[in-house]
Amino acid sequence: MENFKDRKSLTEKTVEKVCCFAGHNLCYVNENLKTKIYNTVERLIVEEGFNVFYDGGQGSFDESVLEILFKLKEIYPHIKIIKVLTYARLGECKYEGQNDHWDDYMVFDYELVYPKARITYRNKCMVEACDVLVCYIIYTFHSGAYNMFKHAQKIGKRIIKLADNDESL
Repeated sequence: MENFKDRKSLTEKTVEKVCCFAGHNLCYVNENLKTKIYNTVERLIVEEGFNVFYDGGQGSFDESVLEILFKLKEIYPHIKIIKVLTYARLGECKYEGQNDHWDDYMVFDYELVYPKARITYRNKCMVEACDVLVCYIIYTFHSGAYNMFKHAQKIGKRIIKLADNDESL
């Protein structure tokens, strides 16, 4: 039997719709791309009810996404921005001195994962836990973002591509 001790009432239960992002660690994020990200995420919030956004925090694309999520949170305070940690020890939820703008922190079970493979494992777990993957991928060689995209395709996740038609996969 499920424990409802911490819930105010069954009718207040919120369905979580989760979005995660895949983009290159080193990429130029111009104003056009920022606008695409903003409009895509706002549409997911307003029209489709997405309310949880995972932040992998790995490079320039993720930095731009996070900046946009913080702006959108000012307009839509009900959304949650979750920082997905990669190298925390099991059970830790925060690093000392880390920014408290995120609504929560999470760590996937990395206990048996070789340290150099944790980012790849984290990306796989994020894709499996999300309802939609928003991606900006312009190259495939040695790309964790591309591997996230391929894994999302393989398991049948919904994918929103932000790259221009001539760049998209």
